[in-house]
Amino acid sequence: MRIYKNIVCSAGASKSVRFILDECVPKRIKSILQKNRHEVTTLIEIHKQGINNGAVAVYSIAQNAIIITGAEDFLHLKQNLQKQCRVIYIKIHPQDPLLIMNVVKKHLNFSIDALKSPGKVVITESKAQFLPV
Repeated sequence: MRIYKNIVCSAGASKSVRFILDECVPKRIKSILQKNRHEVTTLIEIHKQGINNGAVAVYSIAQNAIIITGAEDFLHLKQNLQKQCRVIYIKIHPQDPLLIMNVVKKHLNFSIDALKSPGKVVITESKAQFLPV
């Protein structure tokens, strides 16, 4: 069990969660999530590539899904969307797909536990931080 700033995370498998992968996230992340029995959709698969971040947020809210992105813009959505949206922002530059995969694996359970309600999780190479609404 890990404890991150008042959030207790179980080491076991989490309940299946729905994710939407932004276009800037390495495609390999999808297989990591699917191996953990999560539902994963990419914007390309649903023919929504190129839509603005607000539209991605609205879609994720309607689908009860967590957005995984490498775009910092998702931290600055309109206030009404922030109050409903759940986002995992991968803050790793330059974007090394292998490093991103390892960091997502390491912080996945924490991120899922933290995002049971709206907010953002910022993942860096060394830590994951929950930013409540």
